[in-house]
Amino acid sequence: MIFILFITLFLKVCFVLGETSFINNGQRAELFEKMDNEISTFNITLPDIEFDLLKFYTSFSSKSNGYIQSFDDRNDSFNNNIKNFYDFLGDISYDLRSYKAKIEYLLKLLKLHNFKKEYPNFNFKKFSFLKISNKGYLNFNENEILKEFNFEPLNYYSDLERYYENDNLKILILQSNRKYNILNLLMKLSEMTTFTNSEMDNDLNKELVFFKFIIKNKDGKFQFNESDYNEFIETYENNNSINDDVTPYNLEEKHFERIYNHLEEIKKNMKRKLELLKKINFKKEYPNFDFSKKLPNLKVNKKGISNINIDNIMKGFKFNLEDYTSLELGYDYNDLNIMVHQSNPKFDLLNILTTLSNITTFNNSKKDDEFTRRLVYFKFISKNENNTYIFDTNSYHLKIFMIIN
Repeated sequence: MIFILFITLFLKVCFVLGETSFINNGQRAELFEKMDNEISTFNITLPDIEFDLLKFYTSFSSKSNGYIQSFDDRNDSFNNNIKNFYDFLGDISYDLRSYKAKIEYLLKLLKLHNFKKEYPNFNFKKFSFLKISNKGYLNFNENEILKEFNFEPLNYYSDLERYYENDNLKILILQSNRKYNILNLLMKLSEMTTFTNSEMDNDLNKELVFFKFIIKNKDGKFQFNESDYNEFIETYENNNSINDDVTPYNLEEKHFERIYNHLEEIKKNMKRKLELLKKINFKKEYPNFDFSKKLPNLKVNKKGISNINIDNIMKGFKFNLEDYTSLELGYDYNDLNIMVHQSNPKFDLLNILTTLSNITTFNNSKKDDEFTRRLVYFKFISKNENNTYIFDTNSYHLKIFMIIN
């Protein structure tokens, strides 16, 4: 009986019928009916180098000792193409890394200048991504713009000769950012810039010289006018002043660049400190301290963990250059650091860190964890008679020397 049941189930499973619109009532799709008596041909076009690579990776019919046969077993033309391809990739990979660093630097330079003051007639509505402030400084996100550039070597070899010109590569890279038209921006700025000489001009002006000589050819493609550029550079570099009393115009730019770099460093360190704050069990580390009353902003829960939202807190701080342009030349880094830590009115991070530093026991750099080591700095920040925070540099360096040793 069981055997008969098993056979019945088996037959039912084996003879399951399916219905689909692809083969409706025995009629096949029209495409397959037309192909019954024909051999289909698909035409695929590849650049020469890609065709050579295709042959290279598919033509090996045998292996010797587990290794693919060497190039010497193939024809010279094929081998040379493959060698040139890998040489090209090596060269362009290096150049792409170099140009990525240069573009990063160029984006930073753009943020160091007051564009309403230096380019009052510039139409910034066409470049809304720059996010120009009321004060005239650009507050765009460098990382957002940078990630839209294409720095993949394989995306350029079909557009360049084996021994390409670096200027052509630079233009192609700048054109690769289709979301943010940086190339057009730089060309427009170069048209509106008055160039003096390479000694007097600031770094932004010197970078913009290149874009003054980018033109469109008959095919509508951008190209670099090297002859006119060389003629200009000869005069531009030879007209430098020999008067030692002349103050270079880029002094302010260098000052702002220093502020910008410090702000980036402070921002990075601040986020790290907030991340560490969320990892601490405050009830365990500071059992006799009442956080709900003395440091309510930390939002320490019953388990002793802080429930702060790092992203929201970071948004409340001021990290834009325009908020610190009043700093004098040669300012003290510690003064700027204190200013930034006080710039969020809804989260008094400076008070939190100085308070914690005063109730923390410090040992030495080898025994203490990362957060404790970072707190050492804030132990030397205090308020003076004017109720202003100051940093005790001398005592700090002495303490650091003792901790390290």
